Amino acid sequence: MFTIVRSPDLDLAIPHRARKAYRAIIWDDDRVLLIKSRKYGDWKFPGGGAEPGERAFAALARETAEETGYQLKTRIKPFGVTREYGKGDGGNGLFCNESHYYVCTVHPTPGVQRLSAYEIEHGYEPIWMTPDAAADENDRVPDDPAIPWKKRETAVLRLLAARRKNP
Repeated sequence: MFTIVRSPDLDLAIPHRARKAYRAIIWDDDRVLLIKSRKYGDWKFPGGGAEPGERAFAALARETAEETGYQLKTRIKPFGVTREYGKGDGGNGLFCNESHYYVCTVHPTPGVQRLSAYEIEHGYEPIWMTPDAAADENDRVPDDPAIPWKKRETAVLRLLAARRKNP
């Protein structure tokens, strides 16, 4: 889909460390299931990185269940990939976060969230919201190093809204 470069002085030609993440796009009519941070006010898609040896669908299903309480159904459809480049740990080297987005469906009744300490601190709450409204709210949230995904998620929300209006 697109690439985001977080710092203009990065040399994308140098070797880099990469992290793959898997993110769920779950529709209910004109709304998508998103994670709202009560601490920062931003919206993001459920998902995250795979554990060692974990396959893509398993990581996507686990992360979605942990963050939202909803269980994925087994049919998923690839939507797109984003790549974000930033400075590596300690400001050295190059880091690439590769997010794979999938259109998914969930079973109708949610279970209980199983949030990490970090997610509890951010105040993660699953909420159904239209992509336009979530993107508009993200635009009003100040940039913060604690929420580096805001630009990526806002861009994907805008893309979803545009495709919904012009299929």
